[in-house]
Amino acid sequence: MKKLFPKLLLIALFLGNLVCIDSQAGSAQKLRIVWGKRSKDCHGFGICDMYITFVLADGAAVRLADDQRTLVLDVSEASVKGYETDFSGPTISIEEPFDVPAEVLKTIGSSSPFLISAGTYKLEKTKFGYTIYFTK
Repeated sequence: MKKLFPKLLLIALFLGNLVCIDSQAGSAQKLRIVWGKRSKDCHGFGICDMYITFVLADGAAVRLADDQRTLVLDVSEASVKGYETDFSGPTISIEEPFDVPAEVLKTIGSSSPFLISAGTYKLEKTKFGYTIYFTK
């Protein structure tokens, strides 16, 4: 076990920093690793989740959660300038429905349409900005 841990750590560090430039200008795909034990709600040590995100030029990233029913959108603090009051609480209100473009869905591995309905969604403040959870 002592010999296996450094190898796993090295692989994880390599994968965590992997960036593949996508064919669309100003975008990239990044592999992200969430550390922790899945059985302990990502607390403790282990690999809790691993996913690829589609990162846009302004620092926004989008991915589909494991349940395939939640679109997770990460946005930078700079990208919400002028909308700070909308991003000040534990939820965010979307005033009108929005169909996620097919090219975005294809990039994150979804072939099903995804409609973000008008309504209230979970919002988390993060180290780099905000994460919004759009659930069907």
